[in-house]
Amino acid sequence: MMLEILFWALVAPVVWCYVGYPLLILMLARMRPHPKVMRRAPSLPTVTVVVAVRNERTHVARRVENILGQRYPADRLDVLVVCNGSADGSEEIARDLATADHRVRVLVSPAEQGKAGALNMAVGVAHCDVIVFADARQTFAPDAVAKLVQPFEDPSVGAVTGRLVVNRGDLASVEGVRFYWGLEMRLRQAESRTGSVVGATGAIYGIRRRLFPGIPANLILDDVYVPIRIAMNGRRVVMATGAVAYDVPAGDQRLEYLRKRRTMVGNLQLVRALPALLSPRRNPLFLRFVSHKLLRLVAPFCFVGMLVLSALLPGPLYRILFAAQLTLYTAGAVGLVVSVRAFSLPSAFVLVHAAVFAAVWRWRDDASQVWAPGPRYSRSSDIAVGGVTPPPAAETLIPTSAHLPVTRRSTIRV
Repeated sequence: MMLEILFWALVAPVVWCYVGYPLLILMLARMRPHPKVMRRAPSLPTVTVVVAVRNERTHVARRVENILGQRYPADRLDVLVVCNGSADGSEEIARDLATADHRVRVLVSPAEQGKAGALNMAVGVAHCDVIVFADARQTFAPDAVAKLVQPFEDPSVGAVTGRLVVNRGDLASVEGVRFYWGLEMRLRQAESRTGSVVGATGAIYGIRRRLFPGIPANLILDDVYVPIRIAMNGRRVVMATGAVAYDVPAGDQRLEYLRKRRTMVGNLQLVRALPALLSPRRNPLFLRFVSHKLLRLVAPFCFVGMLVLSALLPGPLYRILFAAQLTLYTAGAVGLVVSVRAFSLPSAFVLVHAAVFAAVWRWRDDASQVWAPGPRYSRSSDIAVGGVTPPPAAETLIPTSAHLPVTRRSTIRV
């Protein structure tokens, strides 16, 4: 009897995480969408697009040209390229771009503060209405910035996330992750219609500059930390589905696994950096954060417990459930070894769960030991947890020069 109770106790969070919560949000989005409070802006806001780069010489020129080519008034759009410890000539390329176009500025941030320090420095010197954060690898649709700033016509909106579209991949497991990402985008759209999204898409999101909370040094998930801090201060975080960025899939399964593991470590790091996330009183998105983020870290352990218990419990129901889970894991393992489209979803399931196990296993380690894939922020100092200092609690916090360590190489060139 006790084993049965334990089994169904493990089933409950899994069902809520993957079925109950999404269905609830989708129903609310259809039946009780959040009312829009729109007002016509007197003019389009001024926008600064911040691109933090490390060793991105193959992408930086294309990325800056893509941003400058946006269908947005040229006198209201500029670009800040922050070079964070680049050693491959990225900084020199960025400076050439700045020389050719006055709308491009270049900063050099201390390498040991990682991407978080780069973003803090960039916002500290910006003088625009809206900050748009972007990565070097992706590409914006021609009207992405214009679509992204539209929701700011609603004064209750403090942050806006765009939509990331990932191109089709060749590997079954990577294609399975792409399918999962499509479902994730639909869930975020529903969250947006019912209040606020939990986090943003790091490749394309914008905030009102005056609401920037400052990011703890070396924090991994700025795209979750910044929006949720804005939401905790009473503003909405919404999704602009028409603001699209395009990305390419990971070239191999190991790269996709490392990306997922880093994200899972980042979720654990968030709780350590901002304990108020776990307070229903202080976090207005508490239920959404737990259901959307934390339970996804718990679910893989529930699946393992269900597998073991279903093997021990008598009765045809438990035998069927055991066989179904065993088949799922076997198909996933085969899909990781042999790329077969039919096994894309099971292999993605196994890959993501393996990333969760690895992240939780190392949750007490300094996250500097967690490798960040690709040329972007691949050095260990970029994702260190040690020494995280929560920023001040004020709603309007703009980093000043006193809060932004600057080395002699930290120069600005317009």
